[in-house]
Amino acid sequence: MKFKKSIFEKMGEEEVKRILATLEPFAPKGDMKDIYVRDIFTKEFGWHFPTYDSLVKIRDYVSGKSVLSIGSGCAFVEFLLQILGVNVTPTDPYLSHCTDEVTRHTEVEVMTAREAIKSHPGIDIFLFCWPSWNPDPDWTGEAMEMIVSGKNENTRVIHIGEGEGGCTGSQKFFDLLNEHFTMEDEVWGKNFYSIHDYVQFWGPKEADSEDEGVADN
Repeated sequence: MKFKKSIFEKMGEEEVKRILATLEPFAPKGDMKDIYVRDIFTKEFGWHFPTYDSLVKIRDYVSGKSVLSIGSGCAFVEFLLQILGVNVTPTDPYLSHCTDEVTRHTEVEVMTAREAIKSHPGIDIFLFCWPSWNPDPDWTGEAMEMIVSGKNENTRVIHIGEGEGGCTGSQKFFDLLNEHFTMEDEVWGKNFYSIHDYVQFWGPKEADSEDEGVADN
């Protein structure tokens, strides 16, 4: 069975490489033309330009555990992760973007962030791929608040996009993230002109983990 699994993993990796190769015409060049190319790219594939290395990094980081993606949009990143064997569940209420006229690359559960977290209580790893910038109401902050209230030593947050002060998430989102989690790793991807796009891996702060262990006992 191990041999068969390794074959399927290799097939998945080769398929992801093939898909990413077809996107090279849209790849960031680092000049003003990126502005027009990115506008086309985001409508079909989302805000993040994925790379093979960052996708494999996510797969290895979650290490076979289930992932809940909140605000998945077109779900292109989630689609590629699924091909790599990641058990990721995309969710999005589609209130402001990615309507039925826009491609969804894999099945997406249509629900709010609150509904998604409540509907998947057994999942400890949460993916935010370019969460809305300062949304009203602030679903990003509310989602992080719920994650913090139910977190344990296994809880992890993967954030893709710009960091605090950039064009992703709200201040409350980042305040809670910085207060209760520590960045374990960061991977820079292909960046369009004037965009700071990277993948961040956050784990619970050590003090929080120790407190939760005491409470469990």
